Amino acid sequence: MDRSRRGFFTTLLKQKHGDKNTAMLPYAKDARLLEENCKDCKTKECVNSCEENIIFLNKDDIPFVDFNKGGCTFCDKCLLDCSKDFLNNSLRSISANITLDISSCLSHNQTMCFSCKDVCTVNAISFLGLFKPTIDYNICTKCGFCIGICPTNSIEIKGVW
Repeated sequence: MDRSRRGFFTTLLKQKHGDKNTAMLPYAKDARLLEENCKDCKTKECVNSCEENIIFLNKDDIPFVDFNKGGCTFCDKCLLDCSKDFLNNSLRSISANITLDISSCLSHNQTMCFSCKDVCTVNAISFLGLFKPTIDYNICTKCGFCIGICPTNSIEIKGVW
């Protein structure tokens, strides 16, 4: 039984993640490059080198990031360990769309919760007073740390494939 705050609220709301909180690898410009370069990769070093353990392989052996497990620190290890040398380290944002569901967000429903704001290293999440968080999409890197910490699963990221 999950006795964490997140587990408690998740149980109450009966929300499920499914695979909606997954995206392409950091530093990947588009899915075509991943398919062309990763499918025949034998080492899969990006998976092994991820310090946050959020990179996994799909059924076609293409790596992806699962934000249900944590967030990306942009540590560059997956980039540096890639033997194919196609990732671009100037991309400091993950190709994905992030959304905030205000109907399930505690703060939007008059309960003080700053979980998402507290973990946002680029200050992309701001609050109107003590409530009503908003995401500044011009600043957000889609690192995913806010997703795993949200006690009601109100923040979602959908990979742009």
